[in-house]
Amino acid sequence: MNFKLKHALIDHGEPAYKVAQKMEIGEVRLSKIVRQLVKPRSAEKEQLAKILGKKEVELFSWKLMKGEMKNNKDLIGVTEVTEST
Repeated sequence: MNFKLKHALIDHGEPAYKVAQKMEIGEVRLSKIVRQLVKPRSAEKEQLAKILGKKEVELFSWKLMKGEMKNNKDLIGVTEVTEST
């Protein structure tokens, strides 16, 4: 799960389905991006960052804090694991 993206969507205040509509993708695809079941395209990363008012790196940094790992699926795309503070 991409918790940074999930929390940014919640904080945004607009329903996720409307964000998906603005991006011209399906709600299911957005959900799969959040759950890291599919890798977002570059354009999708850019759109999400713009819509949510965040920097792309804030939403899609592939760092995982120790303690966030629930199972091996959480390691998809992870290049570095750091100590949480």
